Amino acid sequence: IFTVGSTKQLFVALVVAVTWLLFVMLCQPWKLGSDNAVAMSCSFSFVIVLIIAQVFKISELADEQQGLMSKWQYDLLKTNEAALAVAMFVFTIAIFLLVCGTIGAQVYVGHLKDKQAAKWSVPTLDPPYFHWRPKRGLYSCFLSHYKMEVGSDARYLSDLLRKMLRCPAFLDSSTLNDLRTLFSEGIAKSDVIIMLGSEGYITRPWCLLEIFEATRIGVPFLLLECPTFNLAKAREFVANLDEELDLTTTPNPKTFVQNQKNALWSRKLVEITIVNYLGTNDLTELKAALVGMLDSVEGDMTIAWNSNARDEQILEQAMHICERMGELAGISVKWQHDKINLHGTGASLKKYILAELTTLRLALGKLHVYGGVIVCDRNAAHREARVLQAELSCMMGKPVLVGGNLEEETPIKAIRDVHSPPTVSLLMTADVLYNKHAMAE
Repeated sequence: IFTVGSTKQLFVALVVAVTWLLFVMLCQPWKLGSDNAVAMSCSFSFVIVLIIAQVFKISELADEQQGLMSKWQYDLLKTNEAALAVAMFVFTIAIFLLVCGTIGAQVYVGHLKDKQAAKWSVPTLDPPYFHWRPKRGLYSCFLSHYKMEVGSDARYLSDLLRKMLRCPAFLDSSTLNDLRTLFSEGIAKSDVIIMLGSEGYITRPWCLLEIFEATRIGVPFLLLECPTFNLAKAREFVANLDEELDLTTTPNPKTFVQNQKNALWSRKLVEITIVNYLGTNDLTELKAALVGMLDSVEGDMTIAWNSNARDEQILEQAMHICERMGELAGISVKWQHDKINLHGTGASLKKYILAELTTLRLALGKLHVYGGVIVCDRNAAHREARVLQAELSCMMGKPVLVGGNLEEETPIKAIRDVHSPPTVSLLMTADVLYNKHAMAE
C-alpha cells in the first residue's frame, strides 16, 4: 500500500501509535498499575521514535528539493541531525531507566507483600524454615482440593508452606474456566502435587483431571488424609468409575437450560467437561492414572491432616509434609531458625524444635500486645478462624489469637488487658453460643 520508508507510511504508523497510546492511557487494560505504566512508557517511546523518524525524513526531502526552495524554507525544514541524534539517545536512556525503575519498584513491592504475608501466616508460632528451590519452575507444590469441603484448609496450608519453605505454593482460587492454563501454569511448574483428601475429593471431575495431568507429566503425589477421607471408598469409586461417571448420554440442548438447576444435569455438565478434555468417552487412561495415584500413596506414604489441632500439632504436621515433599522431589530439607540453635536429626530434631518453639511462644506471649481475639467453636469453624487470623494480623500489624480452648490462657489474658484491649471477633456458627470456651471468652 505504501512505499517502504515513505512519509505516508510514517504518518499512518504515527497515527496508529498515538491511538494505541491514548487507549492505554484511558483504559489501562492491565491488571497491575505498574504494568500499565510500563505499557504507557513503551507506547510513548514508540510515538517519539516515529516523530523523530518523520523529522529525519522531512530533512532528507529538504536536501533533495533544495534547489526548488528559498533559503528560509530550506532552513526551516533542515534539521541539525547531530543534535537530534543526541536528544534521541538521551530520551531513550531516560525511558529505559523509567521502565527499569517501574519494574524494580513492582518487584520490591511484591517482595514486601510476600514478606508481610509470610510474617503473619502463623502469627502465634514462629516455625523453622528452609529455602526451597523449585526444580520444575515456580512452585514448591500444587494444592489439589475440593473447595466446598477444604477451601479454608488449602488457603491456610498454602500460607504456612510459603512461610516455612520460602517458596510459593500454587493455590487456584478462581473459577476453573480454562483447565489447560491451570495445568500448564500450575501443575507443570510444581515439584509435588499435594492432595487434600476430603470426603468428596475423589468424586470431583476437576480433581480427577488434575490427577490425570500430573500422572501424564510425572509429578509425584502426596496425599493429606483429612478426618473425613476414606481410602477404601476412594478405591471403590475408582473401581466403578465407568458406572459412577455415566458418559453414554448427552443432554438435550433444548431442555438443558430448563433443567440446569437439577443436580443430575449439573453433574452431567461437569462429566461432559471430562469428555471434552480427554477427547473420548473411554475412561481407561483416567482410571489407570487414578489407580496409580492411589497405589503411590498407600500405607506410610499418606500423612494425616487435622486443621483443628493446636498450633504445635499443626506445625508438626507441616514439618512432616515438607520433609515428605523433599523426599518426593529429591530435595534434602534442612531446617533453620533465627532464634534457636538446631541440632540433631530426624525425629529427635523435630521433637527438639517443637519443644523449643513452645517455650519461645510462651515467653513471647507475655510480651506481645495482641490486636485481636477470634472467638469461635473450634469444632465448627477452626479452619476458617485460622485464615481470618492471618488476614487480620497482616492488616493490623499485630498478632491475632484464635480462642475456643480453655487450655490456652493467652486469649483470656489478652481480653482482660485494660491498657491495650484487643478487638474481639465472633465467628457465628450454629452452636458457638453453647460452647463453654467461647462463652468464657
